[in-house]
Amino acid sequence: MISLHSALPEYSAMMAKAKLAPGPTLDVQDDRVAEILGVPFNCSVWELARRCKSPASLAEIAALLRVDAASVRIALDELESIGLIARLPAGRKTRNATYRATRDELVVEYGPSDAKDHRKVTAMKKRFQEHSNKIMDAARLPLNAQRNDEWTFQHLGPARLSPGEMKEFQSMIRGVRDFLDGVSTRTRITDVTESQDCNTQVAIEVFPIRTPVAPLPRVIFIDRAKDGKAVALVRKARMNNLSRREREVAHELARGSLRPEIAKQLGISVNTVATIGKRVYAKLGVKRRAELSAKLRSTMQ
Repeated sequence: MISLHSALPEYSAMMAKAKLAPGPTLDVQDDRVAEILGVPFNCSVWELARRCKSPASLAEIAALLRVDAASVRIALDELESIGLIARLPAGRKTRNATYRATRDELVVEYGPSDAKDHRKVTAMKKRFQEHSNKIMDAARLPLNAQRNDEWTFQHLGPARLSPGEMKEFQSMIRGVRDFLDGVSTRTRITDVTESQDCNTQVAIEVFPIRTPVAPLPRVIFIDRAKDGKAVALVRKARMNNLSRREREVAHELARGSLRPEIAKQLGISVNTVATIGKRVYAKLGVKRRAELSAKLRSTMQ
């Protein structure tokens, strides 16, 4: 379980930058969309269906979730009603109907200035926050209170990390720790009349989940008024499959930076740079830096 709380001085809206499967985005103006996606269990059912390489049966999805088939059937029917799940009838190879996700991402349009849309999105986020709070309570880790007059970022979601990913994550956390330590040591009082109160609270907590928790998908909200531009962004080349760290390494490699230089700049080891570089090349389908540079240029156009 990963939880990150950080108070920041300004608000930055989330933009959709993930690969979209062909088809229209969802719209929060549809009451059914807001109602169905506002239920964490429904989203877990969709996420597991998306993860399956081939269409899964009702029994298989129920087994993955460790719940009764009746609950899963209701969720699948609701997801199918808004076009997120496709039901495939039984055939010669399968004795029972199977289900598959119809897209790779959950992208929802809304109007930030529309009061009704705002209420719906707020309600959806609140239900997920309550779901997260239950997980936190089960782990006996209290959430820190947040002020309503500040922009805050919180990531709270079950994560399955490989040993290599955990090692990379630990390296990132050490980088954050070193940065904060540096800020503390560089701080000097230049005007004794000014307040020295801290203005940012950063708390990073990583701990194992004591009981199994079903995975949840990422739900991306985009401004309806900017839908055309946003959809164009999310359908860009496979650069959108890269993580933030992979993007950073990709840009530096494309610029011609050497691995030791990248490692020093990003605060990671040379071996980690090499490992990330291999993932970047594999995800983008390139073999040389020249091809990587061309891929990045085409993505930014």
